[in-house]
Amino acid sequence: MVGSVVALGVLGLVLGVRVRPGSGWSVVVVTGDSEDTTPPPARAITTQTSAEPSATTSIHTAMPVARKRDGLTSRILPAALVACERMRRLPFRMTSILVVEDDEPIRRAVHRGLGDRGYAVASVSTGLAALEHVLAESPTLVLLDLGLPDVGGLTLISMIRAASQVPIIVITAQDDDPTMVKALDDGADDYIVKPFGTDQLAARIRAVLRRGGRDTAPAEPIRVGDLSVDERTRTVTLAGEPLELARKEFELLLALAARAGDVVTKRELLAEVWQEAYGGSDRTLDVHLSLLRRKLGETAAAPRYLHSVRGVGVRLVSPDA
Repeated sequence: MVGSVVALGVLGLVLGVRVRPGSGWSVVVVTGDSEDTTPPPARAITTQTSAEPSATTSIHTAMPVARKRDGLTSRILPAALVACERMRRLPFRMTSILVVEDDEPIRRAVHRGLGDRGYAVASVSTGLAALEHVLAESPTLVLLDLGLPDVGGLTLISMIRAASQVPIIVITAQDDDPTMVKALDDGADDYIVKPFGTDQLAARIRAVLRRGGRDTAPAEPIRVGDLSVDERTRTVTLAGEPLELARKEFELLLALAARAGDVVTKRELLAEVWQEAYGGSDRTLDVHLSLLRRKLGETAAAPRYLHSVRGVGVRLVSPDA
């Protein structure tokens, strides 16, 4: 229920409506200086279209109108509900940074610099893509440029704040005091003026996360049998010997090691490692599991660490368990 309220609230900000909970649901469509409300029966959601103010229709018939306005209804609302389910079920979250920047060279530089420091980084170039990612993936922190091509950065801060308390650091070339004050008042946690160095940016990230009680000082390496996975250095050793893993192979192994002994579903792994909120391709996961098994010196037919549970997912255990 809470997830539905949050999703509808954000959708309201985007589409220009207000949602009122009660014994049923009331969607208020604002038209000019007045507003029309239609109290529906319990378990129903109704709205009025601007084309025919007197005609009350179900949300299912009104949905195409919303899609024409922004194309968001069919994507963001399901993503919000998926985010609520993931937050409830997944105890493990890597330190993840979302970079929202439309300048490609800057976006790539920040992505690479933070990735080299052990962060799991995702990047997008538009505000609407950022909002969808926040709802679907619940990142640890957002780095937000104000000069986006579709949604103003200050508006996007308010939209994100309607659904999430994720820390936001503004990264922008706008160094005037009114913009800085407005961004901080709207919910940003820090404000950095370009150009800046990656070391300074990483220090600001650590400071914001400490203030919010989300200090991301990496934990001790995770050990499962002779296998050691170190998130801080992004290294893996087996019986003291280093293993060369690709980035996604490491993130997959880290996600499994963080819940060693538990069965992790394929859907959870695809959402967590590949940011596929809607499930993604099992083939992608199977290929990476096969590569991991090869580097761990095992096969699917004769597993040692990685045990598949048919139709469910994968479990990482010590061979001695």
